[in-house]
Amino acid sequence: INAEYLGGSRKRQLKMSAGKASAVVCNDGTIQATPGFSARNKVALISLCMINLFANMGYSVLAPFFPDEAKAAGISSTLTGLVFGTFAVLQFICSPVFGTYIHIIGRRRLLLLGLAIEGAALFSFAFVDNLHGTTFFVVCLVIRAIMGLGAACAATAQFAIVAAEFPAHLGTVMGVLETCSGLGMMVGPVVGGGLYQGGGFMLPFLVLGGFLLISGPLTVLLIPADHPFIVGKARVKLSYLLQQPSVLLTCGSVFFAMCSVGLLEPTLSIHLDPFGLSAAVVGVIFMVPTLIYALVTPLATSLSRRFGGITVMATGLLIGAVGLLTVGPFPPLGVETSIALVMIGLCLTGLSIGLTFIPSMPYMIECNISAGEGVSDVISGVLSSALSLGSAVGPMGGGSIVDAVGFSWSSSIFGFVLAAYGTVLVICRATILNPSKHKLHSSVLVNNDAATPLLSAV
Repeated sequence: INAEYLGGSRKRQLKMSAGKASAVVCNDGTIQATPGFSARNKVALISLCMINLFANMGYSVLAPFFPDEAKAAGISSTLTGLVFGTFAVLQFICSPVFGTYIHIIGRRRLLLLGLAIEGAALFSFAFVDNLHGTTFFVVCLVIRAIMGLGAACAATAQFAIVAAEFPAHLGTVMGVLETCSGLGMMVGPVVGGGLYQGGGFMLPFLVLGGFLLISGPLTVLLIPADHPFIVGKARVKLSYLLQQPSVLLTCGSVFFAMCSVGLLEPTLSIHLDPFGLSAAVVGVIFMVPTLIYALVTPLATSLSRRFGGITVMATGLLIGAVGLLTVGPFPPLGVETSIALVMIGLCLTGLSIGLTFIPSMPYMIECNISAGEGVSDVISGVLSSALSLGSAVGPMGGGSIVDAVGFSWSSSIFGFVLAAYGTVLVICRATILNPSKHKLHSSVLVNNDAATPLLSAV
């Protein structure tokens, strides 16, 4: 039997393992078994899966047709990138705030508020069709910003709910939810492209916005009340977490990985214009990275358990670098752009995102589990912020660079940045990071599903 002290402010907690069994040893000497998936857990998981699916469909619905519509309205690739990126800017700014005060607002209440805001903003996108020029740009920018505010509420609350409801199965649950996210990101462009072809610009937003408005709140109500999990006062401070190398390096990994995806959102459909593809076919091509991402989530969990979060994240970034150099392709190679190269590059991009994002939250929580009450809540806001910052910089920076040097050089530049940061992770793993934290699951996990130790906030 292996035992390790995990910290905790209310009662001493020890994680003990013997095969696949789990237990918590309290101060009074009693042994409490770590529960599996209860009926409460199953209802919460199904609800969160549905929310992830619908929200990501709404987020990605613009990809196959909006850049061309914006171009027809007189908007440059740079400004189109700003429209895509402003969603993430608001999410980046607001997520740490919501993560800090979520113990006051309540996890479920914050999730409900976020989905309502996001659905209403998506629905209102349908009515910008008749606008042109600066008016079109400003209105789209504002609506997309409001969607980002809603997403900040929803994403922060969701990460916190997952950490509170599934403390002993965090990696597996994160994998399931990210599979649903990938499915939503995959289906969204296809549905959007199909609805756009069949009913014009308004139809995708009316259908998906209305569906999110109706189904989102109903789904949230199926999530059990979070009063047993809310701690009166979160003791861990955001400023403390932001000084930890494990948090900074992990957030940097998520940031750069999301930049690589954000680059493609406003520019890939235009890059594919010479091939004469329909909006529906472009939507199918956008499915490729999200499909691979959804498929790779179980692999990412398994690899993190075996080799450690930092190693897997570094590998993901290096793979992403190769993917972006292939999508371009890298101009000095003298290779002509082709659908085959684009598809290969997108497959590698999807693999990169899965390997980088899935280990991120379990790794940060484990490395900082002794920081105090509410650590998972605050980390949920930090992670959401890093994710959204990358989603903002990618479209904005990508659109600007594409306008200046073209798509091939833009994707290549982003690829070299990913390679450089992946190398930094490898170096830091061998130097400044605590070697005992390299493997997420080496000493604190006691069953095949687990991805984090028991949290003191639960």
